[in-house]
Amino acid sequence: MKKRNLMICGGVLVVPATPKLSLSSDAQHLLTSEGERRLTDDDVVQLQVHMNMICRWAERVPETTKFFFVQWADVLVVPRIEGLTREQISIAAYLRPLHSQLCAIAVQVLWKSDQLIRTLCSSLNAGDLIVAATMARSLMESTAAFGCETESIAGLWRDRKRKPAADIASLEEFDEDVSKIIGQIMFGTRLQKNEQPETGIQRTNIVTFIKKAEKLSEYSGLPRLYEILCDTVHPSIGANRCFGLRSRTPPGKECLNSMAAAVPQAYWAICRMRLGKVQFGRCSGSVTCGFGLSEREMTFA
Repeated sequence: MKKRNLMICGGVLVVPATPKLSLSSDAQHLLTSEGERRLTDDDVVQLQVHMNMICRWAERVPETTKFFFVQWADVLVVPRIEGLTREQISIAAYLRPLHSQLCAIAVQVLWKSDQLIRTLCSSLNAGDLIVAATMARSLMESTAAFGCETESIAGLWRDRKRKPAADIASLEEFDEDVSKIIGQIMFGTRLQKNEQPETGIQRTNIVTFIKKAEKLSEYSGLPRLYEILCDTVHPSIGANRCFGLRSRTPPGKECLNSMAAAVPQAYWAICRMRLGKVQFGRCSGSVTCGFGLSEREMTFA
């Protein structure tokens, strides 16, 4: 069986490949019957298409990847390449770690989305609605953050391309701004030590990303959907409704709709990554990644 590995500093997480995802007839009935906020048959078809599309993308990305995480010295020695100036080569070398880090982030988010979607599908089929809501909430959080932060990076890149890049010095401000976002993604945390973030970087509150994602994506009411999932996961009435199938609001009229909405939200976010050689979905017919090697690197394999 094909396996996909993620190695961080020697630790290994092995994810076995699984067959095509399909919602059971009972799960489809639960999503489409009763209640004014349920899905249509067409919605269910689209939901399954999105689930399988994202999981297929995850199967096509590299099983082993390595990426640069370096800070260049003040003096950068580069080789001579016919047809390119020394400044052009220097700029390419200077930006190479940035491109590599963005590739690694994209692949990581895709792997995570794949795990969450597969578990969401299996828990819906098993009727485990609390588990399904937990997976949907995490999926919505991960992809909202990814969509918003890649949009910020893309905006910085668009602005920078409008100006001439004479040398490396002209890219320092751009590199610093993008590095702040990458630092948030890779090292941001809400864990505190001595009343300070453990890593020194305070992670942006997820509600901020949810609200911003609503403005960027085509899904209105995203904060409401997210709050419904939170209410279901937390010890509150939303959780109680999942076990009260004979109540007037089984299992929460909006809860199942919120679970289903998480998957197209993930599709929207992942399709936003169009940087370098990492392209998903409508952006490209195939997925390829180019990662460099360095003496000082963090490794995902």
